[in-house]
Amino acid sequence: MRDNVTCLLEELLYRVTMQLRRHETLLLLLGDLFCFIASLWLALFLRNLEIPSVAQLLDHLIPFSILFIVWIGVYFIVGLYERQTLATMERTPAAIVQAQVSNVIIAALFFFFAPFFGVAPKTTLLIYLMVSVGMILLWRLLIAPHLYPRHRISALLIGEGTEIEAILHEIENNPRHGLVVEKRILPSEGSIMESVSKAVEGGGPSIIIIDSQHPKVEPHLRELYSLMFKNVRLIEAEHLYEEFFGRVPLSLINEQWFLRSDVRGERLAYEAVKYAMDLAVVVVGGVIAIPFCFAAAVALKATTPGPLFISQERIGRNGRTFRLVKFRSWLFDDQGDEELHKTNRITPVGKFLRRTRIDELPQLWNMLRGELSLIGPRPEIPKLVVTYEKEVPFYRARHFVKPGLSGWAQINDYDVPRGVVDVGKTSRKLTYDLYYLKHRSIVLDLHIALKTVRALLSRSGT
Repeated sequence: MRDNVTCLLEELLYRVTMQLRRHETLLLLLGDLFCFIASLWLALFLRNLEIPSVAQLLDHLIPFSILFIVWIGVYFIVGLYERQTLATMERTPAAIVQAQVSNVIIAALFFFFAPFFGVAPKTTLLIYLMVSVGMILLWRLLIAPHLYPRHRISALLIGEGTEIEAILHEIENNPRHGLVVEKRILPSEGSIMESVSKAVEGGGPSIIIIDSQHPKVEPHLRELYSLMFKNVRLIEAEHLYEEFFGRVPLSLINEQWFLRSDVRGERLAYEAVKYAMDLAVVVVGGVIAIPFCFAAAVALKATTPGPLFISQERIGRNGRTFRLVKFRSWLFDDQGDEELHKTNRITPVGKFLRRTRIDELPQLWNMLRGELSLIGPRPEIPKLVVTYEKEVPFYRARHFVKPGLSGWAQINDYDVPRGVVDVGKTSRKLTYDLYYLKHRSIVLDLHIALKTVRALLSRSGT
């Protein structure tokens, strides 16, 4: 049995590691902002070869503060806060250079169109570009990675299946999680508690990761719970999977998960701010969309017969149906009918409209009517919903919130069914929708919105 001091140290180390990983984006963001400000100070120093006065620094810092906010948005768009970038660091240098060049161009345009700030930093911007790239690279590649404790805490894993294998693979290949699986117990092979007792009594793992939904693990939950009084931490496999991959695994949850997560709970402040954001998008987006809609209408009329718009029935919040408006991109509207879909095809103009997302601009009307939000699960065809509610566990839960133009699933899962029944792909998409239901917030919505911009610019996403 491990002594109390060792247990306390491991508990503290685990908590620090989890908090750093959980708030990694915020930590990096604050570090980036510090580098922006420090780079500005250093650029002013190199520009004049003297320490800048407080007044001079403030004269530049006020307009630059506006730019800092925009620049952070650019960092999100180029992927500098994505899980894959943070884990591998392989594309970080190229992404930083790309982002900073874009940021300097934005700054040059900003000061050209906003001369009233009284700052014309042409030379300063050039110096700033070189300085900031160096400082951000120093922070991201040499300082930030060493903020994580290098010691990895031993863990015991109880479970089997695809999701458990994914957790094991992630722990083994990503030291940032601060864990190492020393022993694994397969519930289908032998006595669970006998193996657990031997491991714990021998001073082994201080953390046990369990798949509590496994039929052979569930009967032992009371005994496993008692280990908490022996300085052993128990972690649900479902919780780790969610933390690692931004998804809720269907095979590791049951109805109790929905009770614990309160995915349908009313969040009045969030809903109010979200609705205000939707209205702002409708007003600003509507003005910007006018010339694109006009061009799309002319192109459709000139190339193919048929209506400009299609009005498709979709399932909205609480299972209510509404008519979704889009520019017609196919020869005709097959309404999800598999037989009709076989004879349908996308038109050349429609292909362009879909690739550029111009076909979805009329959905601003649905947002104005309150049927659609900017962010949320994509609305589905009623005929397909009937099948999915029978075949996909917990599928109806995605209707707890208002559907959206873009969502967590759309920016993370590009392999989705296209108007036909596909239980496998839809089950995977639902894992992202459930994650959004549980964690929805203004911060997450802004994150999705910025990643959507990136998807539009790179012509990826769904």
